[in-house]
Amino acid sequence: MAVPDEPPTGSCMPGDDQPRWPRCPGCGARRLTRCPVCYTAGVDFAWADPAPDGTPIERIICPTCDEVFAPRYARQCEWCGHGFAEGYEPPAPPGPREPVNRRAVAVTLAILAAAAAVVVYLAWLL
Repeated sequence: MAVPDEPPTGSCMPGDDQPRWPRCPGCGARRLTRCPVCYTAGVDFAWADPAPDGTPIERIICPTCDEVFAPRYARQCEWCGHGFAEGYEPPAPPGPREPVNRRAVAVTLAILAAAAAVVVYLAWLL
């Protein structure tokens, strides 16, 4: 059983069914790629058939949207942080959250209190 902190060494199937998949020279994990259409990321995309026009570009198939595309790998290994000369940059983390507006919270609580008062009043009438 693999330790969760170790990089994956292959697919979940016995043996390595994709020996062509590029690997990180730092840790040996498969390089991460993502679909340009639906942004599904992973390391287990299936290889597509060669292009009908005979171009030598390797292509893979997205398991989510079935789009065939040429893989672009992440610029940095997700396991060991090894940097590569080319690849896509992951999106930047979201910036700082907007502070809570106290006036909006006060108005929301006042509306909830008024609604609770109406419910209590109507229940009292019955």
